[in-house]
Amino acid sequence: MVSQNYFNEGFSDVFLINIKDKLDQLQKVIYELTKEYLVDHDNTIEILERLSLPFKTIPDDKLWSKIMNQVNQSKELNNLITDKEIIKAFKSISKEPKRFPISLFRARLPGQRKAVYDWHQDEGTWYLSNDNNITKKYPTTLWFSVNGSNQNNSMQLIEKSHNSKLYEHNNVEGQGYFKAIFDHTKIQDSSIRTIITKPSEGFLFHPLTLHRSVPPISNDLKPRYSVDIRYYDSAVKTKIKVASKFKIKKIFKDFIS
Repeated sequence: MVSQNYFNEGFSDVFLINIKDKLDQLQKVIYELTKEYLVDHDNTIEILERLSLPFKTIPDDKLWSKIMNQVNQSKELNNLITDKEIIKAFKSISKEPKRFPISLFRARLPGQRKAVYDWHQDEGTWYLSNDNNITKKYPTTLWFSVNGSNQNNSMQLIEKSHNSKLYEHNNVEGQGYFKAIFDHTKIQDSSIRTIITKPSEGFLFHPLTLHRSVPPISNDLKPRYSVDIRYYDSAVKTKIKVASKFKIKKIFKDFIS
């Protein structure tokens, strides 16, 4: 079912990845880095409860970037990304999954606009890169939930949007190429899927699948933590259609580099 939905819809159903020990270790790292900024609490409660506590105030961008970098550079995150159960999940759709250089821990507080992403395709975020280790790999993303996600604080994807082309993307300050340029009026509400997960659950999605953060609707300061884990199929040579303007941007960028 995982592979069937991935290829038909552009993303799989949510499924459990049994790596509790690695997840526990990562959760503890996140807590240690954020505990002083959380509302007053008993630090003996379960780690998952601690990770669901609201922050006292929205951390400023500088502090938040520092925390994110520390998590992303931790051995605990690396151990989770390279776990055999993670690789097994990618093997459900790939012959020879190989780790992609960009796999990131992400955190979202509804009050932080920087962490809210508009409709985009993952391939669009690095299409203009000159790094040969990144381009033309077309990795699948496993969105792995660290502390769960709900209807109001998660991701949305558009069914079957992976069957189209790579759209032109605009650069968003502080994010990168995270804004796809396409006709939004053609999106049917019935084709938008909002993902709900429990901790240690995840789903796979195609590099051309349009997706975004659920638009914020409250001032709740409870964080949502996840990891974007990416592997590509080293046994497959993929070709995709690219919007002409985006293709021209790349040619021009390559020419002046």
